Amino acid sequence: MTEKTNVTRELSKLQQEVTSLHQEVLVLSKEVSKTHKTESRPKQALLFSKSLLGIAADLSALIIPVATWYLAFSSFISIPPTNSLQANKPLTIPFVIQNNSLINLRDLNVVINIASANGASVNLKEVEFSETNDSLPVLSSNSSHTILFNFPFPVTSINNADMAVEISYKALFFTKKFKQKFRFVAVPGQEGFYNYYPMQSKF
Repeated sequence: MTEKTNVTRELSKLQQEVTSLHQEVLVLSKEVSKTHKTESRPKQALLFSKSLLGIAADLSALIIPVATWYLAFSSFISIPPTNSLQANKPLTIPFVIQNNSLINLRDLNVVINIASANGASVNLKEVEFSETNDSLPVLSSNSSHTILFNFPFPVTSINNADMAVEISYKALFFTKKFKQKFRFVAVPGQEGFYNYYPMQSKF
């Protein structure tokens, strides 16, 4: 919560800087208008262009470091604890992907990996499945999207399972994809259902 508050505070400061620079542009525009009678138009245009270039450079110097810091140290995506969809299908699991950030995320791709799963009818390790509907063009700010992982073979019960979810996405003007990884462990629930908790959680 503190990290998100710090990010919001930094973005607010950046907005104030941009507002201040915008006011400078307005002042320069007025100065150019005042000198219209004493200077030639080509000279005015050159002066105004140089001023705009300087302001654009200042904006870039402010925005790029803040954006890079924001992307590097923010956990944009979270996946809450979930449970199996049916009692007799412990490996049919809906994962809710939440975008907790202040910006939209682009070109999302999800890979769900069974690190291990053991039981009377299954013994799996490092089996990777990329779901057919695991891509999403845009995940809007403060919104969520559910992806259903469905193991293609019949498994009616398990002793334990370790699931890995890897999400890659693009943000802001960056072309490089950022990645976040999540691990979930299965815990038997009521009436044959299985609960899946993040590995660092206490359950």
